[in-house]
Amino acid sequence: MSTAGEMRAKAVAHQEYLDRNTKYLTIEDLRRRWSCSSTTVRAIPRTVLPWKNVGRGLVREARRYHPDDVLAYEQRDREQAA
Repeated sequence: MSTAGEMRAKAVAHQEYLDRNTKYLTIEDLRRRWSCSSTTVRAIPRTVLPWKNVGRGLVREARRYHPDDVLAYEQRDREQAA
């Protein structure tokens, strides 16, 4: 039987595996996908379209967007437009 510590370690390792093997989208990817400027993509609040900072601090920020979050954002946008 696994201890709580072992289960937690397995969960962390699994999440790291998923993060490494998921293709996160960049600002440039979204800019091309939506035919808009990178400034427009950056202007979307993090509470509306979550992103992960994979850069070095605030000065060297590099945003990455999870594909599921992007799809959810697009779906909400379509519903509001209808």
